[in-house]
Amino acid sequence: TARVLDPKVSVLDLEPRLRARIWAYLRQLNPHAPSLAKVFGQVDVLPGSHRLRVKELFESCEVVVCLVRWISELRRNGVKIRRVVDAACGHGLVGMLLAHCLVGTEVVGVDLQARELTGVLEEAWRRAGRPLDNFKFRK
Repeated sequence: TARVLDPKVSVLDLEPRLRARIWAYLRQLNPHAPSLAKVFGQVDVLPGSHRLRVKELFESCEVVVCLVRWISELRRNGVKIRRVVDAACGHGLVGMLLAHCLVGTEVVGVDLQARELTGVLEEAWRRAGRPLDNFKFRK
């Protein structure tokens, strides 16, 4: 049978062994300090009813890997990219990951309204020691 990620399962719902595997994946995925494992570990300790869903985390990370690879190739070919816009950004995770990876590039997340997780994620990056000064959310 095919195995799929349940879209309702949050990182906090996972047993410690599986959560450790996610943190290991995040550590190898991105070499920039602070590690993504440290950032997303902060989400669990912040107060509120927010939930970082495993499926959203994996999908967002994989999309960002592809985008960073593409943007890096464009830059190697002389294309100047100073701003990236994440339209219909939802909670803004893709935009924040891009801001984390593309230091010095302005990233703007745009959506009709900010979600609770948007502020929680921004605070998690701040607590991990890397405020995302190059990320802005706009309505």
